[in-house]
Amino acid sequence: MKSKTLAFATLMLVTAFLLMQAIAPLAALAGTSWTDTGGGLSGYTIYSLAYDSVHNVLYAGTGSIGVWKYDGTIWTNTGGGVSGYSIPSLAYDSTHDVLYAGTSNGVWKYDGTIWTDTGGGVLSCIFSLAYDSSHNLLYAVASNVETNSYGVWKYDGMIWTDIGGGLSGYSISSLAYDSSHNLLYANASNVETNSYGVWKYDGMSWTDTGGGVSGCTLAYDSTHNLLYAGTEKGVWKYDGTIWTDTGGGLSGYYIPSLAYDSSHNLLYAGCYDPSGGPLDPKSGWRTGIAKGVWKYDGTSWTDTGGGVSSYYISSLAYDSTYDVLYAGTDGGYGVWRYATPAPTSRTWGHDSIGVTTPAQDWYLAEGCTAGGFETWVLVQNPNDSPAEVSLTYMTPAGPVSGPTANLPPNTRKTFNVADTVPGNWEVSTKVSANKPLIAERAMYGPGRAWGTDSIGASQTSKTWYLAEGCTNGGFETWALVQNPNDKPADVSLTYMTPEGQKPGPSVTLLPNTRKTFNVADTVPGNWEVSTLVSSKEPVIAERAVYWNNRKGGHESIGVTNPEETWYLAEGSTGGTFETWILVQNPGDSIASVDLTYMTEAGEKPGPHLDLAPHSRKTVNVAELVPDTWSVSTKVTSKQPVIAERAVYWNGRIEGHDSIGTTTPAKTWYLAEGCTGAGFETWVLVQNPNPSPAGVQLTYMTPSGPVVGPSETIGSNSRKTFNVAETVPGVYEVSTKVTSNLPVIAEKAMYGDGK
Repeated sequence: MKSKTLAFATLMLVTAFLLMQAIAPLAALAGTSWTDTGGGLSGYTIYSLAYDSVHNVLYAGTGSIGVWKYDGTIWTNTGGGVSGYSIPSLAYDSTHDVLYAGTSNGVWKYDGTIWTDTGGGVLSCIFSLAYDSSHNLLYAVASNVETNSYGVWKYDGMIWTDIGGGLSGYSISSLAYDSSHNLLYANASNVETNSYGVWKYDGMSWTDTGGGVSGCTLAYDSTHNLLYAGTEKGVWKYDGTIWTDTGGGLSGYYIPSLAYDSSHNLLYAGCYDPSGGPLDPKSGWRTGIAKGVWKYDGTSWTDTGGGVSSYYISSLAYDSTYDVLYAGTDGGYGVWRYATPAPTSRTWGHDSIGVTTPAQDWYLAEGCTAGGFETWVLVQNPNDSPAEVSLTYMTPAGPVSGPTANLPPNTRKTFNVADTVPGNWEVSTKVSANKPLIAERAMYGPGRAWGTDSIGASQTSKTWYLAEGCTNGGFETWALVQNPNDKPADVSLTYMTPEGQKPGPSVTLLPNTRKTFNVADTVPGNWEVSTLVSSKEPVIAERAVYWNNRKGGHESIGVTNPEETWYLAEGSTGGTFETWILVQNPGDSIASVDLTYMTEAGEKPGPHLDLAPHSRKTVNVAELVPDTWSVSTKVTSKQPVIAERAVYWNGRIEGHDSIGTTTPAKTWYLAEGCTGAGFETWVLVQNPNPSPAGVQLTYMTPSGPVVGPSETIGSNSRKTFNVAETVPGVYEVSTKVTSNLPVIAEKAMYGDGK
């Protein structure tokens, strides 16, 4: 056993041209797409990968500690009889739910619980496996350096048969199966006869495909009926008749691994440049330079860059369910993943500022479960211990007890309000817990034609300011007031327009109830309306805006105090996006206001405004920073004001909105988030400091925390993070943002309708 393992390891080293001397000693900073899966494999070489799409599990064959499995959060050793073997190859049979492992001592199979040796005549090192699901046949490359015996065998579930033929004396490094034409391809070489090439097997005999291609690894594209061969000089493709060099930037590279993404028609290749690096004084060879992973769109090659750019990629596997590429590294850098989430239709979108301080009580004024509306309460537990949570719903008829739950440490849970109070047009929520946590609320319209979201309020107040509002051009604006007290609250509304303030309605809200106000009942036909809510008892106030016959909508909590400085992390003027800054002056004197925009390229000066007392003004960001995908805003004033930001896209079919924040912080919490089918989640971080900020994201899921990207954000600039690049296919994701300098964090979500 020991000698076979040694022979395998020796062959891998020779083939890689002394690669271990070329690998960087420390991991590079992860890029925007590559993320280290971490866990128990971080210090091991990964020779093989296989993805089980039935159970959404990734399997990794290691250099010396058997096979491990990854559920998207943690790595677990499958143990058993292969735990001490090198695993150069893996193949998954989805029909019978069986994983096959080509080891340094034959082929073993795993049923999810135990490993069993398939036995037979393949008691040697298995460099490659390929599964034919049409005929339920497993093919294996058997190589025994000690006896100088090589060949391809097939397994029908009971016995192994040598299919030999013209390849019996060849060393074979890779197999690929073409299910469309029932052909098996094998890369073969015979050092003694100096013959190389790729052969194909039709079930009866082997035939040389010609062309003189010396492949190291193979991958088949069944969509276009193309075979790809990773060679010592780039990647070649075979159309069934001739071989063609794909060329590009990796023409001189050695290609140890390939994987094909049929969803996006992309080929991925692990690359290594043997001509790079310093000279080895003993061999006279260059030590080589690992080149990470490149992708091919059928025309050109592009370096994926990121955290694997200096690693030797010994194996690749693609998860088509969640659009994730996995890369197994050599040299002890574990498994990394590269997420390529497909964008949604962006039928709806919503956005919210984060919170800096968890609390034991949260209030969410808005909510509706009638007329096709959905309301969801999202609770994030950022503590290292469990939290007991209870919800209470407040309706016009009074309070209704909601669900209770135990949230494990660093997790997130979602509550459907309609499970308790279905068919109710006005529902507010109170979230109470025995530990400080964070609560948000998301709402969707009929068929999810639109979506809105807002953080909760952890404190009640006698005064609330709502900067955004419009009652013209098909827009509706509604003010939503929640009375969480055990006694009535006398509430009055005042509206602020460019012409000055207008008195609104005054009502008495019963204890633990909610009331909705249509702003157009008092100030119809007005493009710019802000609202002041005053109460004799502390209450909660929010505002919802709808337009285009309620095909679009956005919503936000109010603020309790005007301030002289506001930060708005989100904003975009690229593509069809519009961004508008809404400034409300509730004071009795003119407010002198200045805007500053922060982009990925740095700071840009914005306009100056003079706001009359008790008025509101709107600023179009695109007037000074057009065609910019990432724009944050800073609002400063000599008098205390309130600032919000609204974003629209696709001809104002949809939009989202959020209040600003007055104080940057080193820690932010964002309770809502989803990367499941039909959802996108983006975290937006604004650095308003004169020096760069180091930022770390951590995602909290029902399974526990997942380490996210680390980035350095330039001074007075903004950075956007796609949550799906780290935790794809997760329906409940909260985010924690930490930084060495005070920053601002928001979260934007987009998705498909139903």
